[in-house]
Amino acid sequence: MGLLMYEEMATSSTEKNTIPTSEEVGGYSVDELNSFLQEWNTKRNFGFSEDTLKKLKDEEVSGYVFLNTSKEEYQSLGLRFGPAKILADFANEIAKKNTGKVHVFVDNSNLFIGARYTVGKIEKVYDPDKPTEESKESEESEESEKPKVCYMQQLQIDYGCLLTKVLDERKLGGNPVIVGSRPPPQDTLWNRIKDLGYNVIVYNRNLENKEKCVDMQLGTTMVDDIADIGSPGIVVLVAGDGDYEPAVEKVLRRGWIVEIWFWKSSVSRHLTNPEIFRTNKELKVIFKPLDTDYQHFTYGYGISTAKKYILEAKHDTIRNWKNEDVMKRCMKCCMKLKIFCWWNRETEINDTIKMYFTNKTQLEEATHWFNNNFPDIETWGKINSFYQQS
Repeated sequence: MGLLMYEEMATSSTEKNTIPTSEEVGGYSVDELNSFLQEWNTKRNFGFSEDTLKKLKDEEVSGYVFLNTSKEEYQSLGLRFGPAKILADFANEIAKKNTGKVHVFVDNSNLFIGARYTVGKIEKVYDPDKPTEESKESEESEESEKPKVCYMQQLQIDYGCLLTKVLDERKLGGNPVIVGSRPPPQDTLWNRIKDLGYNVIVYNRNLENKEKCVDMQLGTTMVDDIADIGSPGIVVLVAGDGDYEPAVEKVLRRGWIVEIWFWKSSVSRHLTNPEIFRTNKELKVIFKPLDTDYQHFTYGYGISTAKKYILEAKHDTIRNWKNEDVMKRCMKCCMKLKIFCWWNRETEINDTIKMYFTNKTQLEEATHWFNNNFPDIETWGKINSFYQQS
């Protein structure tokens, strides 16, 4: 990094007396660090003499050395107690500055199960085969009507769109981590998620077909990963289980900001208001409900009985579209219209796709979007013969 680059960076990062991050300072050369300290000597009235700054330059103290040198080590170079302490304290202040970089950790099963219930409720999708305590009790009486359970079996998650949503145009600090379990049919899913850049940790289910170790492993990974990072940043935890509270507390104690992204109705208060808050009010957990943004990263795949209208699109070109290509195009259409995406295709080489909509207005707007973007593809709307009014 040349002096000109340092000056440009200093202009942007210190115009408002904002201290650069440890990552920036750690990359300074000897000359760049000297210029940086001269500037902040004026801003903070540190009282460094020319001899002090010359001594640092003569000893070839770079940004990296500056961040990793103690008061005692400065004194061993011949610096007096005052400037030695100021230099060490200033380096410590920079090291504790939040980088703003985001580190993402996802509990897939936690997210997925919550999504099927929450999105099912919002989209009014009912599953008559999904039992609840109320439905179990109603079985005892033949005359009583079973309560409707909001649950969307056909729901899928686009993990690339999920990552885009939680990043919110911020920089990623490292590969996102996702932990889940492995029924055999899901092996292809995990491979696709790996292709998106996630570090995937997968466990087999036990003999009762239940998960084991998932939340413990994700919590341990989260704590271990940030321990290797010099300056604090932002941890995004996509989970709602209260078992993560100990890991969240450890992250908070190290000066990190924690964001919990989960479904509002099922997030544990132990995550949004952990015990550590009682004695450390300066610590920060931010809760971001996924309910308001579910259309950005979830979609329905398969035959819908909850949507009344269908848009069919047919053309030989569609035969060349992989299901992932179809999903991206359908999601793009629905995000433009600000509605939930639900589509179906009988086979991956089929030349016809179907999209499902709640009302005629949605159908007409989607038809208009398709005709504008794919003028060669034939489209028509019709009533869904499988529709069941709720």
